[in-house]
Amino acid sequence: MTMIVENFRIAREASLGKAFSLRRWFAAPTGLAILGAALGFSAPEAANAQDARSAKTVLAEAKGWTYQLQGLDPGRAAREASDLLVIDYSRDGSAATALSPPEVDALKTKADGGRRLVVSYLSIGEAESYRYYWNPSWTTAHARTAGDDTAPDTKKGAAECAMDDDENESALLAPPPGAKFPDPATAPSWLHHENVQWKGNYYVRFWEPEWQQIIFGSSTSYLDRIIDAGFDGVYLDRADVYGFWKGVHATTEIDMVKFVAELSAYAKTRNPDFVVILQNAEELLRHEAMRDAIDSIAKEDLLFGIDHTEADNCTQEIASSTVFLKLAQAQGKPIFVVEYVNDSTKREAAQTRLSALGFQATFAARELDGPTQ
Repeated sequence: MTMIVENFRIAREASLGKAFSLRRWFAAPTGLAILGAALGFSAPEAANAQDARSAKTVLAEAKGWTYQLQGLDPGRAAREASDLLVIDYSRDGSAATALSPPEVDALKTKADGGRRLVVSYLSIGEAESYRYYWNPSWTTAHARTAGDDTAPDTKKGAAECAMDDDENESALLAPPPGAKFPDPATAPSWLHHENVQWKGNYYVRFWEPEWQQIIFGSSTSYLDRIIDAGFDGVYLDRADVYGFWKGVHATTEIDMVKFVAELSAYAKTRNPDFVVILQNAEELLRHEAMRDAIDSIAKEDLLFGIDHTEADNCTQEIASSTVFLKLAQAQGKPIFVVEYVNDSTKREAAQTRLSALGFQATFAARELDGPTQ
């Protein structure tokens, strides 16, 4: 009945001399369904075929996003209404369970037939012991002695901002208890000690060519595997590790900007429509080269939980991050924010505030082990 009414309305408009075009008719849901049926496609398939927007356009027009790195159910993910899906390229992080090109392609179509961007997570500042490039012989348990813990007191007064859990990271500090260390006999020179906050993740000297060659630039590199699987883009995490090396490596900040810029340039030689999304490290946006290298930026814990609780972040922290994010927004780069809060009142407040800023919000468990909540 809906089809009959729609086609009757269009025919009536034509009979009354109103502007009518085949393009308008094919754009209507009924016209699209008829065209798809004639060509042997379902309506959703026909809709997706018509949605020929570039990845950058879909990113800029995205109205919702999902961020999930563990426990992916492709069937459920495909039914998500979000326009941007950020996932791992593999079900468990290993090459053996990497998503195939057909599986990635299936995630690009929403239930209503619209286009969705599917972007893969990629850590560029830490090595992960569950990735294809890892060699278990590289590390050894680090023996600690009593009184060896020399990390400074991180407690702050009530009037001061809460400390980000990553803020106390520094290569100048004694390693924390329980951290594993590179075995000097077997480990590559770019590998540093384990980040005990995220077991199995290791700081890297990201500026060293051998590490960067693992990340991009050859048929076996991490980025190239992501591109070959058909992902629309990459979601770069741990660019903020440059701060870990302050006081040790004099050019750490500019070297991270250069790293991201070269990675982005390489990716776009392989696929000019490939999108690069930076996570955190928003202070690097003061560099024009960084703003030019990325297509978007995502920020964790902008309003709540910088100390990995659900506490409100202090005004100074929020204002500082927002200033940098606005630099990217002013150049037409969409801004995405993930808040790890369960409190419904805080979620509502965050949604209102982030929408007013023109940022796209999502909410998730910090473990990122389920669909958007």
